[in-house]
Formats: sequence, C-alpha cells, structure tokens
Amino acid sequence: MVPNERTTVMSREDHPPSDMRVRALVDMWCRDYSARTGLNLHEVEQNGFTYVYDIESGRPVCVYGRSRSPSATRDTTRQRGTPLARTTDDRGHIIAHSMGGGMDINMIGQDRTINRGSDWRAIERRAAANPGTPVAVRLRYQGNADRPSRIDYAYEDADGLTVARFDNDRGLKIHERHTPPESRHIKVPTKRAGPSRDERSRS
Repeated sequence: MVPNERTTVMSREDHPPSDMRVRALVDMWCRDYSARTGLNLHEVEQNGFTYVYDIESGRPVCVYGRSRSPSATRDTTRQRGTPLARTTDDRGHIIAHSMGGGMDINMIGQDRTINRGSDWRAIERRAAANPGTPVAVRLRYQGNADRPSRIDYAYEDADGLTVARFDNDRGLKIHERHTPPESRHIKVPTKRAGPSRDERSRS
C-alpha cells in the first residue's frame, strides 16, 4: 500500500459496473462519519442526486449520483439567499448546476479560489460534458461547524476512479488519487498539507 492512502476492497470479483466504486466510496465515507460522531445518517433525494444528511447537525455529509442535463435555469435569487460564514467564500454548488444540481441543500460556503479554480471546474466540466458520469462529493467538518473544511470530489470514467481533495479553509487542492479500472482497491487521499487556519488559531 502506498503511504498516506486508505483503501477499501470491492465486494465482487468480476469487473464492477460503472458506478460501483463510487458507491463503495460513499459507503466508506458514511461508515467513517457515523463511527466518529455516533450519529445516524439519512438520505434525501434532489434532482436525481442522493444527499446523505446529518439531520441532528443540519449538514450534508456526502452527495452522489450521475451527472445530467440541468432541468431548470439557475435560480440566482435563491442562490443569493444562502448565508456565508466568510467574506472569501462563494455560495457554491456541491453538484454544479451544469451537472443537474439544484439549490437549498446543494449549497455550501465554498472558498472562492476553489469554486472558481481550474481544478474544481475541470471536474465539473468533465462530468457535465459526459452525462451519466458517476460522481460523489464528501464534506468534512471541524467539530460542529456547518461550513466544510475539506471537500473530496470523486468521479468515475473509462480510466477508473479519481478522488481529489480540496482544503476549503486555505482555498487549495491538496492532492488526488487515481484507481485504474482493473483494480479492486479504491485509493483515497488521506495526506494532509499542514494545519488549516482554524486549527492554527486554536493551537
């Protein structure tokens, strides 16, 4: 195993269907969250995507589904109504509007450098240009915060599964891991690029 990677093993011996790795990854994320918090998670459907929600804390934990064409025009009025915790944030879509994402529970405070940056946009554009692309997003939090401090973005295509990690506190992509289609092990980035601003302020 490569250092600073976590792996989970696929449950089938044969070549998996196109979204099996994404679903296995989401299962791993949910087990990890429940083990750390002791809380049960609930699923909510919106625009064909499944939002795994921590109702007690009022925050989404992860989202998964397949990219699709938008079903409606972007509602900029509702988007502007999303509160922001930081002046350096955008009202970001977890699942981009261009990929079929909606509003409300699909909105988060996202560092604008990430939201408008080439790495994040490249994933969105790739999935939007290829409807049916399996995608999943994991939101990681510090304590009881409702603004994510880390965001993992996974997508699957003919080349395999790619998981990119973004530091939402410092506004940068940390790194990514790629699992080729023939592999039964999912590689997940776990290496951290130093403490976040919130962690430094508490030290």
